[in-house]
Amino acid sequence: MADLFVPVSAADHITGKTDAHIVLVVYGDYQCPYTGRAYPVFMKLAEQWPDQLSVVFRNYPLYAVHPQALMAAATAEFAGKHGKFWPVFNTLFQNQRLLGDAFFAEVLETEGLSIEGFKADVDNNSLENKIRQDIEGGNQSGVHGTPSFFINGERYQPQNSSKELGPYIESLLKTKRAT
Repeated sequence: MADLFVPVSAADHITGKTDAHIVLVVYGDYQCPYTGRAYPVFMKLAEQWPDQLSVVFRNYPLYAVHPQALMAAATAEFAGKHGKFWPVFNTLFQNQRLLGDAFFAEVLETEGLSIEGFKADVDNNSLENKIRQDIEGGNQSGVHGTPSFFINGERYQPQNSSKELGPYIESLLKTKRAT
């Protein structure tokens, strides 16, 4: 298993303390049903341990099988440029079945973001460039599907489901407290 190739930086989308004991990096796809099932798990963990756990989300759209994934990632990245990544991120995952151009426009409008500005950023490829950087970093880290997890830089592969993240992270936190 590969370790995380691209270290977490200020260019990432991070929730929780940036100096947390546990850093969970998630490579995900907004249209992927597996990432969709993992989303409430890792976000609940971030809420449960806001001081000890930070969650980092990186784009890994599997656009060959998920035709809305790339534009969903672009929508979130555009929102991120305006300080609204996490609200848009949550809306996209909570409404996976609605993903499409009309919904993306509605989400941006709801957040008070410019549709014209979004279209301009799509046309000049600035959003796609950021997404491609995430994909390349994922490829260099051995990511082949979504969701893919890295905990403190090491690949974590649940045996059966993403629900295993909670007990595993809790065990790491207990070990940290004991030291």
